[in-house]
Amino acid sequence: MEDNNYSNQGNAAQPNQTEFLALYQQLCFKNEIKPNDHIILAIKRAPVSTSTEGLVLNLTNVSVSAESAGILAECLSVDSCFDEVSFADCQLSEEALRAIIGGLRTNAFCRRLDLKGNGIRGRTVELLGSYLEHNESLKCLILEWNQLGMLEKSFSAFCDGLAKNSGLEILDLRNNQLNHECASDLAKVVRCNSSLTVIDLRWNTVGLLGARELLSGMSKNRTLTRLDLTGNNVPQDLTRAIEIAAGHNEEVARSSSGLAQRSMMLSEQLNARDREQKREVSKLLTRLDNTESSMRQQSHRSHQRIQQLQSLLDEKKFLFNQQQAKLSLAESQLAVVETKYTELQKSLQQMLLDKEELIRSHALEMQRQREDRQQQEAGLRKEFDNLTVKCAQLEAQVADSEQRAEQLKAANLELREEVAAVQAEKRLRQAELDERLQTERQQCRDQLLEMESARDRELNQLRAEFESSDRAHRDRQARADRERADLESETARLRAQLQSEKLAAEEAQAGLRARLRAEEEQRVAALEERARLLQSGKEEAAGRAAALAAQLAEQQRAQAAQQAEVEAGKRRLEDAATQLAAARAEGHAEAARVRLEMQERLNSLEAERRSQKELHEEIASLKSELQRCRDESREQLAAKDTQLAVLQERLNARGEELRRWREDEEARAAALQTAVMQFCRRGGSAKAANSE
Repeated sequence: MEDNNYSNQGNAAQPNQTEFLALYQQLCFKNEIKPNDHIILAIKRAPVSTSTEGLVLNLTNVSVSAESAGILAECLSVDSCFDEVSFADCQLSEEALRAIIGGLRTNAFCRRLDLKGNGIRGRTVELLGSYLEHNESLKCLILEWNQLGMLEKSFSAFCDGLAKNSGLEILDLRNNQLNHECASDLAKVVRCNSSLTVIDLRWNTVGLLGARELLSGMSKNRTLTRLDLTGNNVPQDLTRAIEIAAGHNEEVARSSSGLAQRSMMLSEQLNARDREQKREVSKLLTRLDNTESSMRQQSHRSHQRIQQLQSLLDEKKFLFNQQQAKLSLAESQLAVVETKYTELQKSLQQMLLDKEELIRSHALEMQRQREDRQQQEAGLRKEFDNLTVKCAQLEAQVADSEQRAEQLKAANLELREEVAAVQAEKRLRQAELDERLQTERQQCRDQLLEMESARDRELNQLRAEFESSDRAHRDRQARADRERADLESETARLRAQLQSEKLAAEEAQAGLRARLRAEEEQRVAALEERARLLQSGKEEAAGRAAALAAQLAEQQRAQAAQQAEVEAGKRRLEDAATQLAAARAEGHAEAARVRLEMQERLNSLEAERRSQKELHEEIASLKSELQRCRDESREQLAAKDTQLAVLQERLNARGEELRRWREDEEARAAALQTAVMQFCRRGGSAKAANSE
């Protein structure tokens, strides 16, 4: 009946969770062990991880027996559902820990493992090192509040396994009794490991020697970006040196990722530009092919007409004088064409001069833009330095306020402890007096009245002393509460002021970014206007080419008129038959001269075509130059955006560092409070023992 209830509850879970739950229940039934209700509930209610898409098996504060741990280990060995597994504060036995670590040894899906507060020590530490040696999928390992440093040999074996691991990124070793020899073993790991980015060693006993070993290891490491040694009795200069080394590694990692992103972006831009150039080249080649085909057709038609003329000239030499006049007309037309060709050459030279002037003006404009941006960068850096100084001042004020608040809290706690001690002492004394009264009643009935009067006097005196001390303590506590309220209001005011200054800086950055984008859009509009002017020049050149084509058509019409006249001359051929023999030799010479002149005209047309092709090439080069200028402007704008993003990241990092400092100070205050409470309790117990 109980198994049926478990199976019905598992149907509401996700498919992967259902399989995991079914496997767990099956193994429990096979081993005749009752399933743990807390484990079943954790499997069903597994939330989605905030960092990945997997689920989280959260068994924090759940009591897990060795048998249940063995079954969970078998399930985890074949699991592909839970991305994070937490056994925090479970107080697992050594046998349970061995079973779980052995099960996770074959798991390639778990990315985060939390074993906080399980008293891990001895052979279990060595087994954990062997697990890290053979596992490459784990990214985060939390071992806070354990005893890894109790046996140095075991921790050395753990470090050997960690040194051979190439997948772990975050390692939490807070409160693990690690001394300077453990830090030396960990420094060897830092020297050779290339995957760890964060190591947390707070609240251990690393000391000066261990910090020096870790600093030596940091000199060989290029991936560790955070090594926290708070609460390890480490001098401030060593802590600062380690933070500087870690910050350098973080800057290197950030710059390498930025360079990778920038290279990817540039490669994408280059590919897009190559595709655009290929499209333009294909269009140009298509246009050139069409032009060449039309020229070939025209030359073919001209060649056919020349052959017709040659056949007609062999028959009609008697029209020599008329042909001579027409040839002179053709020469005049050729002179006109040559004049137009010289004009085109002049216009081409003018276009070249305009292009050089455009390049010079663009170079001057780019130089002016660079100077303006350098000035803007200097202004931004000055503003950032001022904001940094203000933030440091505000942080100092906040730190002073928090320190005063902590002092007042400590004083308040001391007063409360004194009140409790006085009350406890009062109760002890009263109990002692009662016992003494009973014994004296049994021993001496005759002295009862005298003892009762003495007890009353002593009780009145104690009550008076207690009331006076209680009133004094209440007055001191009221004063401490008032001072604490004043400090909290001052802290809130400073935080509000810091937030307003931060918002003002962000608004200034947004305005500057908008102004830069507006200026860049204006420059792009100017460049597009220049491109439009170049396009109009291109259209004018096309118009001139069309005019030349019209002239060629006019010449073709003249040749057609000549052909008509030749056909009219056929009718007069019979009359000129007598003159044909005498003019045959002159006709051959004239035909050769006409053939030569037509060949020269074809050569001139070919030269004109080549000049048009050069004009097209010049226009294409101007387009590419314009595109290059646009790309440079976009790259400069992207560089400015990148600089603004870097400044924003620095501000965010500064805020994160402030938050981390506050958390550390709060943790330290809590630890000091706990230590003071323990000391007061020990003092109270010692007083009670002395009074007894």
